[in-house]
Amino acid sequence: MAALPARRRLFVALEREKRATIATIHAEIWGSTNFPGPAGSFELRAKADRIEVHRDGSLVIVDYKTGTVPSLAEIKTFSPQLPLEAIIAEDGGFKDVAGVIRALEHIKLSGGKESGKVAKIDADLAALIAATREGLTRWIARFDDAATPYVSRRAP
Repeated sequence: MAALPARRRLFVALEREKRATIATIHAEIWGSTNFPGPAGSFELRAKADRIEVHRDGSLVIVDYKTGTVPSLAEIKTFSPQLPLEAIIAEDGGFKDVAGVIRALEHIKLSGGKESGKVAKIDADLAALIAATREGLTRWIARFDDAATPYVSRRAP
């Protein structure tokens, strides 16, 4: 059997290390939660690349990236995928997934030097998730107003 390329060896080593504390892995799992809005209920749906349930009951939500990993500023403004998935998890919206969010991570899977690099969101997760929940609630109320235009990107 041929030797694995360096980036694959790094990924395998990362997996071995991570799995030492993981009880269950949910891959490509759909979930949803509902938000009340002025015009009725709003359903938030997402498919998480991976949710790890660790032996201590905590959760790590992972998004695999082949492109650029978003910065914390981008996550807070126009790329809130992981905090939104965390909201669904907190609300019990992923089947058979329960626990306190321990980490939100991007794992770079493209080639090059950074392949296999884990980028944890370096923030107070409870505050980030709460702010994301509050922000989405505001946006739902705003877009429930028929006078609000739907622009392609709110913060280009």
